[in-house]
Amino acid sequence: MKKYFIIIILLINNVFIYSQTYLDNTPAKYFDSLIKNDFQNENLVSSNKIKKQIYIETIKNDTLFINQFDKYGKIIEEIKFENGKRNEKWIYDYKENNKSISVYRFQNNKILNEKPDIYLFQFDQRKNLIFQKNIYRIGVEMSYKYFYDSNINLIKREDYINNKLTNSYKYKFLNNQLIEYISRRHFLEGNKLKTIESEDVIYSYNKNKQCVLITAQSLGRKSFYNFKYLNEKLIEENYETYDNFDGNIKYTYENGLLTNMIQEIQNKGKGETKIFYDSKQRISRIETYNNGGLIFRNFLERKDKTKTLKQYFFDKYNFWTKMEIKQDEFLIKSYEYKIEFYD
Repeated sequence: MKKYFIIIILLINNVFIYSQTYLDNTPAKYFDSLIKNDFQNENLVSSNKIKKQIYIETIKNDTLFINQFDKYGKIIEEIKFENGKRNEKWIYDYKENNKSISVYRFQNNKILNEKPDIYLFQFDQRKNLIFQKNIYRIGVEMSYKYFYDSNINLIKREDYINNKLTNSYKYKFLNNQLIEYISRRHFLEGNKLKTIESEDVIYSYNKNKQCVLITAQSLGRKSFYNFKYLNEKLIEENYETYDNFDGNIKYTYENGLLTNMIQEIQNKGKGETKIFYDSKQRISRIETYNNGGLIFRNFLERKDKTKTLKQYFFDKYNFWTKMEIKQDEFLIKSYEYKIEFYD
């Protein structure tokens, strides 16, 4: 029973993450460059194709990842390390409209003689993901089905555990393809489906197609997120949540780039984040100050009056080669990215 409970929790958390990909016209897009560090995406758009990437935590002198790519920019192998030893090996395989990932575990730097975890993906002719199945070595299978309309909008998703329906999501879009409504239903396992948990999210827009209100309802409780704009830029966000996590965020821009965020959460404190850019408009450092509050939408909690500094270094191909994290001028983490390119 405990095993299924953990899986259900993962599914619930996946709902929020997955729905974010459909919020391109909402304020969620303003956070992408701040809370996502996806180096693989950079590889896909570069004319200098990466052959291998090695991520190293330099303070511990510990390798974290080694990724290898083919000449088309697709990752074909990833080795993950833990405490200096190989922990997992991910093998990627691509065949027409299908992709598979096999995950092997290591013990004492040797692959364990056991079945790997397998992730299968199937795409339609328009490259939309229509089916995914995760086959775990512990004997559990999780699968997902995706349905689209003629405009390639996702309109439905179904989640299964061992071929039993556990979650269903419905998505509704306006004529201009803006997301209007997401509903989620979680079902009790058994011979008869019975909704035991529901969640509905409604999006409202102004005439400029900017999201001005998000209303989330779960079990009769509601949360409200209001957004204000100036010259097509988000300048303020106010939210009232059903769990009394109320607050606001104010945004400041320079030359079209987000440079400052001040977030205040009721009875929890206030924080300020400053974002700096280099001459190529890449984020060069982020400074965070607070008085015990919470920072960003991902609510990264920090100690009282802490100053956090992140600094990035790039090579001639515009790839990150190093990142340092300091707190109150003390270096706490440093990562180095070694890159090999194809000839």
